Amino acid sequence: MRDDDADGMSSSQWFPTSERRVDPLYPEPGGDPRWEAERGLDWRGPGRRRGGWPSLRQLIATGVLSIDAAALLVLLAGHRASVLVIAASARAGKSTLLEALLPWYPDGHRRIRLRGSFETFAWEQDPRFRPDQSVLVAEEISGHLPTYLWGPGVARFLGWRDRGCALAATAHGDSLGDIGQLLAGYPLRLPLASLLAFDAVVRLGPSALDREAGSGYLPVTTVWSATPTDAGGLVPATLLDDAGLHLSAVGDSLARLRVETRDVEDDLSAIRRRIDRGTR
Repeated sequence: MRDDDADGMSSSQWFPTSERRVDPLYPEPGGDPRWEAERGLDWRGPGRRRGGWPSLRQLIATGVLSIDAAALLVLLAGHRASVLVIAASARAGKSTLLEALLPWYPDGHRRIRLRGSFETFAWEQDPRFRPDQSVLVAEEISGHLPTYLWGPGVARFLGWRDRGCALAATAHGDSLGDIGQLLAGYPLRLPLASLLAFDAVVRLGPSALDREAGSGYLPVTTVWSATPTDAGGLVPATLLDDAGLHLSAVGDSLARLRVETRDVEDDLSAIRRRIDRGTR
């Protein structure tokens, strides 16, 4: 989905130009499209997609994710889960998958796209801001580009999970341990428990089945969640891997979202049918 979609929201759509910080290298939504086309840039940095993002069904067709993986992610998004998509390599398709998932959040939810080092968080003070109806989107948690979220803004972003927002982001890493090190290392220095801001961590990468996505992107191989221990650590739970869905772990994850369900498999089957029909 593009940033100027009718149901999307960025801080540039909420506040007058006089209240925004505008950087000439990374124009915000609503900037001069001729300038952006000439420079090959949009507000998230160089090399972004033109002409829209693939849908979830298209990603299934090209092998990026199985119907089971898609059904799981749609189930979680429908219950406002916070999702982090990770991959060890660049251009693996992290943002592509995240963008395909965003339309499956509940109707009425609005996306607030953070602008990396240029983010003012002014939307926090706007009376129209409803945490329980908002998805905060961070293109990437890293210091690789000024438009990626890094530094003090990361803790502020993660803190909104406990204040009612759903979070959606990407990061470089191959495991929960990698993301824990990313958050705990310099300059973030965040506690391990910060990982609990995400209800699901989705890994893209080579798998034991040696699958390759026909789109050129890496496929979804694993979906994890994490739960705290009494000793202050975290225990990973696998919701999906090459063996398929782990329904008990999926049920536990839904319970942490305060979702009551009588039959997880029935819920997933209904979602598979919706995806197959192309309906939300």
